Amino acid sequence: MPDEFVNQFALKNVSGTLHPKPGSEYNDFALPIAGLAEVSKGITVVEFTPDSDGVYRRTRPLREYQGKYFPCLAWPLLSTIRA
Repeated sequence: MPDEFVNQFALKNVSGTLHPKPGSEYNDFALPIAGLAEVSKGITVVEFTPDSDGVYRRTRPLREYQGKYFPCLAWPLLSTIRA
């Protein structure tokens, strides 16, 4: 990913290490259509990995890219839930 894009959209003040299941690490990406990133306040990662039976049931809240973290599609909803 371009450095400018990563610096603009990676979550700030988030650190740690994600431990994905071996074989589930994807490092492929497609940037938003031209012009969308420039007017967006944020982005999310759209990705789902099927369970062993081929059914899509869950996703992780964050994805790591070169030590930076990006929210997955459900993150905006999850981050507004109050206990």
